[in-house]
Amino acid sequence: MQRYRYFSAPKWNRRSIMLNLSSRIYWLCDIGFITGLVFALFLGDKVVPLLILTGALPLIFQIRAFKGFSLSIPLGRLLWPAGLYFGYSLLTFFFFTGLRPDEPRPANPDLELYLVAIAMLALGTSRGLSVSSLSRQFQSIVPWALLVSFLVLSGYMFLGIRDGCRVKAEAGWPFIPALIFATLTFLTLLEWAHLTANARRLRYALLTCSIIVTIAYTNSRGIGIAQAVCLGGLAVLSLTGCFRDHLPNWRGLVATAILGLTLSVLVGGITGCGADTRLQSIFRVLTILTGSEAHASNYPKSASPIDPPLQERAITVAQVSAPPGPPPAKATEQKIMDTDPSIGLRLQMWKVSVESFLQAPVFGHGSLYLQRLISTPFGAAYQHNHNQYLTWLATGGIFAFGLGLCFLAIPWFVSLDLPAQDRLVITLSISVFWGVSMIFDSFFGLKFYIHYYCMLVGVIYALATDQIRKDKRQTDAG
Repeated sequence: MQRYRYFSAPKWNRRSIMLNLSSRIYWLCDIGFITGLVFALFLGDKVVPLLILTGALPLIFQIRAFKGFSLSIPLGRLLWPAGLYFGYSLLTFFFFTGLRPDEPRPANPDLELYLVAIAMLALGTSRGLSVSSLSRQFQSIVPWALLVSFLVLSGYMFLGIRDGCRVKAEAGWPFIPALIFATLTFLTLLEWAHLTANARRLRYALLTCSIIVTIAYTNSRGIGIAQAVCLGGLAVLSLTGCFRDHLPNWRGLVATAILGLTLSVLVGGITGCGADTRLQSIFRVLTILTGSEAHASNYPKSASPIDPPLQERAITVAQVSAPPGPPPAKATEQKIMDTDPSIGLRLQMWKVSVESFLQAPVFGHGSLYLQRLISTPFGAAYQHNHNQYLTWLATGGIFAFGLGLCFLAIPWFVSLDLPAQDRLVITLSISVFWGVSMIFDSFFGLKFYIHYYCMLVGVIYALATDQIRKDKRQTDAG
């Protein structure tokens, strides 16, 4: 009997050790997956190996955990808008391109854009659901990971490792750090009423950092406008009685905005990369558009070192397309182009996109029509018209526009059962923030952005599911 006990104990211990080791590995994978969502802001596509290692591989060993798994939020709220959007996009991609048979297909969008996006949606949802206590881990890990990311971006900025005066780190474009940093910062405001005083101070600090990243580090004007809209929306909502204790205080938000802008000016003075010229060029363009050209001289022209390739190409397009002795409209376009080539080029693309939409308002001209509308006249380097809504209208008409809005509103649908304040935070953080940003860029037509969005909304679905379960457990315990 003693021998049996002697030999059986080690077997049980070995099993316990293996189970403990397995749980620790899964815990580390959960941390790696959540931090990967954050570190994508400065790694871009280079974060994919980390997401595969900590996101895709653990699912292979966790398949049994989904057996009999019940969802507190119907999965259809996620699948029907995404299914309609991708289903129609794939249908038109094969059968309604808008190109002649002899015309080559553009490099973007392509089949990979949609297939990888669908895979990212599935990965984000399934991996998010498998993370233990996702809402708690999200609130614990993301703020500190954002702080580390800010330090990394600051290193790039002050060491001069940047594209002109714009930091993109290892990402493909400077918009990526600005967009993802601000999105995740807004999401950390969830469950505000339950946060400690120190946790709230950290989030106010992150809001300040996000303004610095947007204005001083990346000079992302469109994203800056979207950020201002969301901060203003939060400030207004915090004044109402039902949200006063559940959202950041309006005084804190105003102080955060002032501090962020002040530090951005300070960073510009230290590095010699002030964003004030790019911001002032917006007012100069507005004075030209409104005919108040007497005041236009008060605002300097956009600094060309910020984006010289775009400026050269924009000026070339303007010179080639402008006929001798242009009418007043053409003269105005040339003045805007001379003032700020980036804005001027966008206005030209928007104009031809609106004209194209009016020619086929219901179903548009075809999914790949932007090659003929934008790439051919403006140059092969331009694959979109810098406005997601005009992209939908020109290529797919009002029908595609409606499906696109439903796709953008997925965070609103999946958070229906959450408390009103958390639902508003999720919607402002993603749908509103990305929606305003896409007035100036066609993010859903570019691979990294739509792939990240799909993974993020999958995680948001899992986050909302976990939060509802947690609230139910607390209610039952009470």
